[in-house]
Amino acid sequence: MATCSAQGATAQGTKTYQSACFRRCYGTEFTSRAILKWANDNDVDWHYIAPEKPTQNAFIESFNGKLRDECLNENLFTTLTEAKETLKEWKDDYNQQRPHSSLENLTPQEFAEKINMDKLAA
Repeated sequence: MATCSAQGATAQGTKTYQSACFRRCYGTEFTSRAILKWANDNDVDWHYIAPEKPTQNAFIESFNGKLRDECLNENLFTTLTEAKETLKEWKDDYNQQRPHSSLENLTPQEFAEKINMDKLAA
């Protein structure tokens, strides 16, 4: 979930409002009434990404590319169970073993340990 900004006029001038929002790649045909009701009930804005503008959601586009290139294009699944097992192994590697440039080239576990050590040292 991202934070979205909007501007509105007030008696004192223009004010910027921040609220939680979801950015969605797909149009309304992929949106259920249940999720829209939940978003409305929880005061979460629902924003669609403009067609052919993947840079508006670059994080998921990057992840999807890695998943496709490193796992889906490299495997031929013959059963649903095999697909689930292979995807779980890839997910575990991606989330636990692999260094990430966004985490100072540390694995998620190493980065979490570093953050905890920094907190203790402070």
